[in-house]
Amino acid sequence: MRKAIVYASVHHGNTEKLVKRIADECQFSLIDAVKQPNADLSSYDMIGFASGIYFSKFHQSLLGFAEKNLPDNKKVFLICTYGGNANYKSIEQILSKKHSKVIGKFGCKGYDTFGPFKLVGGIAKGHPDEEDIKNAAENREYIADETAVITEGLSIKGDLDSLGSIDLFGSVEGNVTCRGKLTVSGSITGSSKANEFFAND
Repeated sequence: MRKAIVYASVHHGNTEKLVKRIADECQFSLIDAVKQPNADLSSYDMIGFASGIYFSKFHQSLLGFAEKNLPDNKKVFLICTYGGNANYKSIEQILSKKHSKVIGKFGCKGYDTFGPFKLVGGIAKGHPDEEDIKNAAENREYIADETAVITEGLSIKGDLDSLGSIDLFGSVEGNVTCRGKLTVSGSITGSSKANEFFAND
């Protein structure tokens, strides 16, 4: 699967700090919307859009990039850094027209001196900090869209860990950890942990 993050990080480098760590740890290509305004996204299976928030919107360069270059029917996730509040509406309006599937979102505080915040010396100083960056790279539910299927008759001995979802029809002798949805029709001998859990009789 080819994956890319398109980003705009124009003032304090807040967003760039996040996406560089994510790209390193999760094998994403990085595309700077300001420096590469005509980049071709057609060959990518999953695309992230990342930006600071400016007057409640993603940066205009990123919005223009998505409007112009995003093909229809792509899997998309969103990342933002902000001084006040996260706001995805501006980019979501474009994604809706492109029939994109938004699989997740991640946002965190970022040092902000844009507009009126400059008058008070900025807000959210020191962010994103190392903990914010670590959360973006390691807490990957927002980029997990795959479902692993353990078929009936298949037996796994050992622990099972998935960033996406798991449909379990067979059996696992061990612990199961799932960042997405865990649906169990088979059996687990051990502990289980998931964001959502469903057991079928």
